Amino acid sequence: MKIRKTIYTWLTTRYTMVIRSEETFAEKKSFSFTYAKLLVFGFIYTSLIATLSYYVVTGVLSTWLDPREQVLETKKRVVSLSVRVDSLSAEMDRKERYITDLKKLFIDFKEE
Repeated sequence: MKIRKTIYTWLTTRYTMVIRSEETFAEKKSFSFTYAKLLVFGFIYTSLIATLSYYVVTGVLSTWLDPREQVLETKKRVVSLSVRVDSLSAEMDRKERYITDLKKLFIDFKEE
């Protein structure tokens, strides 16, 4: 029971931090706080920094540093280029058939 009281009093005791000028000892600012407030603000600050760091590392830096990201980008590019090569090959085959048909037509026309 005594430990609970001492922790409670340690967390709820109010303190004042005063910032003074070194030359004149005039009070510049003063802050009132308790250790409970400091713990809550410290936890919130740490959580925000950790969350922000996580999103920066997984979002921005993954494209720069993660080799898996580069492999995925390369695979996408290879697939895109293979589709383009296939379509160009089909187009070239179609044009070759057209030219051979024209040659046959000219040869048949010449023989008549």
